[in-house]
Formats: sequence, structure tokens, C-alpha cells
Amino acid sequence: MSVLTDFKVSTSGRWTKLVLSYALRGFARCTSLIPIKKRRIVCISHRFPCEYSDSPRYIAERLISEYPGIFEVYWITDNLKKHEYLKASGIKLVRYRSIREFLVSNTSQIHISNLFGPSFY
Repeated sequence: MSVLTDFKVSTSGRWTKLVLSYALRGFARCTSLIPIKKRRIVCISHRFPCEYSDSPRYIAERLISEYPGIFEVYWITDNLKKHEYLKASGIKLVRYRSIREFLVSNTSQIHISNLFGPSFY
């Protein structure tokens, strides 16, 4: 008997869980190969859809004013044109739920958010 005939996919879903667990393990190993940038900070506010507000805003502004040029601060937003003025202060903008957000979030050492738990998964 083969392994595939032993599973009852339609009733238990064990085959689907097995494939998904191996896929997630492989994905986790690939992302662990990406180096972490120690001076990179990612900020996101969940007050409205990714607005520039609340505690992450004030922390980011304080970091830039107290330590100019030391940290690489990114702000995740869903409207890049609305927050274009932040580039003048040294904050880099990243579109919410984009591939670039995934890369920036996974390579930064510090994440600042006003949401309990990870803000980017």
C-alpha cells in the first residue's frame, strides 16, 4: 500500500495539514537566511488604515530628532501619496501588504506598533 492511499483527505484533512506544515517549515528556513539589519526600525500604526499617528509616530519622530542619521526608519502605510511629506524628515515609506513590506519587516531588528502582537503577519 502506498502512503497516499492510507490518507483520507476528504474526511480528516491530514494530508493537507502535512503538506502545509512542510511548506511552512521550508518558508521559515528561507526567511531565516535573510540577514537582520540592526539599525533598521519599522513603524506602523493601526489607529486607522495605517495612519501616521499614536505612539509609533512620536517614537519615530523622537528617534530621528535625537539620533539623526543613525537609524533607518520605515513607516508602513496604505497611502504613499498622503504621507509623502515624511520623506523630508528621513522616514522611508513602504506600502502596506506589499512584497517590500515583507522584506523590510523581516530584515529589521526593531518593530514599533500600537497593536498587541506582530503587525505584519
